[in-house]
Amino acid sequence: MNIHIKNIGDCQKCSMVLSSFLSDPSKYDIKNIQLTHDPKDCDLLVIVGCLSSTQEQNLIDFFKKMPPAKDHRIISFGVCGSEKQDLFSFPENQNLQNRAIPKQNLADIIPIDEVIEGCPPKIEDFVKIITNLK
Repeated sequence: MNIHIKNIGDCQKCSMVLSSFLSDPSKYDIKNIQLTHDPKDCDLLVIVGCLSSTQEQNLIDFFKKMPPAKDHRIISFGVCGSEKQDLFSFPENQNLQNRAIPKQNLADIIPIDEVIEGCPPKIEDFVKIITNLK
């Protein structure tokens, strides 16, 4: 399974959990996991972080280059992508529109197959989903 982890602005908690898993997936009885940066080879897209407007088009472009939906899965990893975020809103008088967080869920941007809640999510929930994907 070829996995691409798309970090769209996390606080590093999710990345640390995923790094722990990827350092030794056999510990969870999972084999044949490879990281890829090529959307055409991506079987599983894992999105971590809060979607900023600067990352939105990048995410859409990556998604459009992926294989047809029947050949891949998309996971929103962590609570940031599954909620409307007010966490990083800026006062209107600051010229930070290019960094402002859209008031929408990731699922409003691209189709999400699974959401793993938590801050950070439990690695066991990720392992369960990956096991069911095989």
